[in-house]
Amino acid sequence: MNVLQRFYFIILLCYPTIVYSNDLQIFTDISSLTYSGSVPIKAYTDDWKTEDFQQSDFAFSFNQATVGVKYKNWSLAWLSRYDYWLEFSEDTAELYYKTQNDQDLDANRQYQLSLEIGHQISQGWRASYEWFFNKNNSLTMAISWLKANWLIDGKINGQAVATNINDYGFDLAVDYLYSEDRLFDRVNYTEPEGHGFAVDIGLNYAVTNRWSINLFIKDAFAEIQWKNAPQTIADATTNVSIRNLDGSLNVRPIIQGVEQHNNFKQKLSSKIHFLNVFSFNKNYHILYVADRIADHLFQQVGIRYQKYGIKLDSLLLIRQKAVTLALQHDVVDFSLTADSVDLNKARFLFINFGIKLSF
Repeated sequence: MNVLQRFYFIILLCYPTIVYSNDLQIFTDISSLTYSGSVPIKAYTDDWKTEDFQQSDFAFSFNQATVGVKYKNWSLAWLSRYDYWLEFSEDTAELYYKTQNDQDLDANRQYQLSLEIGHQISQGWRASYEWFFNKNNSLTMAISWLKANWLIDGKINGQAVATNINDYGFDLAVDYLYSEDRLFDRVNYTEPEGHGFAVDIGLNYAVTNRWSINLFIKDAFAEIQWKNAPQTIADATTNVSIRNLDGSLNVRPIIQGVEQHNNFKQKLSSKIHFLNVFSFNKNYHILYVADRIADHLFQQVGIRYQKYGIKLDSLLLIRQKAVTLALQHDVVDFSLTADSVDLNKARFLFINFGIKLSF
């Protein structure tokens, strides 16, 4: 019996209590947020093979599935997380894109290469408590205990020079930790194990009868401590020529460094969500949304129509020119944000679906 099956078993044991309690709620929520500025998301997963390229310097994907029980102000949930974030120089993106799509390089051009990556997959439990100061104002604190089973974290820096339109030489410094070595194919006989925590903070505050704000900080304090993580620290260069027996020169990449295991503390970056609601009347509201994710700001403006306990939102993600459509109800929440009707061309994609059953 896995963890999720055990959780459902506990719910069944508590069912007699649930039926006769008006304060208990069972909920589930699935969310996925992915952004790829350089190429569409589909092309990103296909080694950047596309004709649609734009200069950008970051990409990320944050995904979470949750199932839990809420009783009055308390909630307990099982969750699964998949976090991936990538920062890189524009030269790095351009060089990678051109080599993956067999495009000509600018001969003798020097590319400044820089890449930082963080990736973790984890599961765990999340407990939260919500303090109500009055009907409209509340503060929520939550803590998650995480067990992680997949790691990539590190950086690559250096430079590359296009020796002609089809080839380039490079000097690189690599320092990264991993569950699987995808750069040098190091055989790993021990898998790293990570344990950590994440603290979330939420605030709902009614400034006036017409103006309210909502602030949620995910991973306000969050880290995973890894033990025995494989690590490679190496320098790689092609600036070495080897003379063959026939007198010709052969250029081969030279890699020097160390392979070791290390204990490592992986920081999880905060994600800040801010919602500002101004009400014209009980049915129509103006919305302003700001999300700070991986040190990048995403802003939306829009309108909400509310009636019969249903909220319908329509927003525009300003810089990325994406549209958000959302429905909120006591039982079902659904939200979709995309910058293209054709999801194969989308660079920004957010999907959220949740169900809440009250007893």
